[in-house]
Amino acid sequence: MKIAFAFLLVAFAAVCVYATSPPNCEGVTCDPETCAKHECRCGTHKDACGCCDFCNKCVGEECHPEHNDHCEDGSHCVVKVVGEPAGPVPGHCEAAHESTSTAKPDTHVHVPDSEAPVEEHHEHHEGTEHAKTEEHHE
Repeated sequence: MKIAFAFLLVAFAAVCVYATSPPNCEGVTCDPETCAKHECRCGTHKDACGCCDFCNKCVGEECHPEHNDHCEDGSHCVVKVVGEPAGPVPGHCEAAHESTSTAKPDTHVHVPDSEAPVEEHHEHHEGTEHAKTEEHHE
């Protein structure tokens, strides 16, 4: 039984590493004719190998940084951080100027996926400009 558990644990770890590793594009032959066609109202971005187009998420739409979602130009994925999340937390695409000027009491993380300038971590306080906070790791 211990051997089966150990094997299962190793297999699980291997799948996790494979799922989060960057793709191996060396063996990929790009043929744009084989790519799925999309009608995207908020622009497109290329896949990790630079071959096929995928739709960007529009402002207000849910985004998943762990799935490599991209928001439309001028916006980025904002993930609300409340306590210690038990797993991946989805965010929402927000315009860069909205997420840095709107008063919000919670702390959140910007996930850069466009050319929009972003801060790594900051807090919004009612009636004030946002203030960058420093992260301290012990």
